[in-house]
Amino acid sequence: MRFQQDGATCHTTIETAQLQHESFPGRVIFRFGDRNWTAKSCDLVSLNFFLCSCLKPNKPMIISALKKEIECCVNEIKPHLCKIFMESFNKGVSMVQPISGIHLLDELYHI
Repeated sequence: MRFQQDGATCHTTIETAQLQHESFPGRVIFRFGDRNWTAKSCDLVSLNFFLCSCLKPNKPMIISALKKEIECCVNEIKPHLCKIFMESFNKGVSMVQPISGIHLLDELYHI
């Protein structure tokens, strides 16, 4: 099992990074982690934007409510959204492969 996150500042504080490295020794994937990964990696961004837009209206404040909201959002995903997501994912992969996965400064990902 590996731990991968988006590189948000709150996830990369010294304390948080230490906890991640203790919990997932040698298996932390993010910018400045054991394996470097861009903050806007194509495998996370589309799904992250989708879930954030789905979760924002209710703003769950406790873990159990967040889990329930995530389950509801995932259950509401329609097949055509999966198709659009995969097209976006494939586009992102095709863009980062030739440049060895470095950060795409001007690229936006949409669903």
